[in-house]
Amino acid sequence: MNLRIIVFSFLAVFLFSSFDFHPLNMSVADVSSGNKKLHWKFKFFTDNISNTLTKNCGKFIDLETDGYDAATAKCLQKYLSTRFEMSVNNTPCKFVYKNASLNKDVLTVEYEAALPTAKIKAVKIKNIVLFDNNFPEMKNIINIHLLNQIKVLEFDYDESYRTGMYTQEIRY
Repeated sequence: MNLRIIVFSFLAVFLFSSFDFHPLNMSVADVSSGNKKLHWKFKFFTDNISNTLTKNCGKFIDLETDGYDAATAKCLQKYLSTRFEMSVNNTPCKFVYKNASLNKDVLTVEYEAALPTAKIKAVKIKNIVLFDNNFPEMKNIINIHLLNQIKVLEFDYDESYRTGMYTQEIRY
């Protein structure tokens, strides 16, 4: 009986490891400052962001097959502008697209914004990126590197949906 369980366990592991999928539904964003600017770097799994953009932009988008082009960039910019907001000392930051790169299963997109003030007292972030896919386990993680400090915010779909809290604030 134990031998049968061990054999089935190995077969199950082999079967599931032979498929090309990622078990996590998450995005990661890095926020930093330099030269009087804020810099954002978003990282998305290509299948998650492809599905979301297809749903929100009215056309089929497959980053793995078709790559990242100007139309997809425009669609992504429009999508992010309605799902991600950041303010410094209650002054909204208007981010501008800078660059993108597609590396295997991950799309990395970079943005910049003018730093609205020299003295940062508070940073407020709203992040519902990819929450419209209704992945119960969806997490958005933001690493914030400001004022020689590193802060990490986690936006969890289940918790945000349950509490109605989609915005977090950090005070310096």
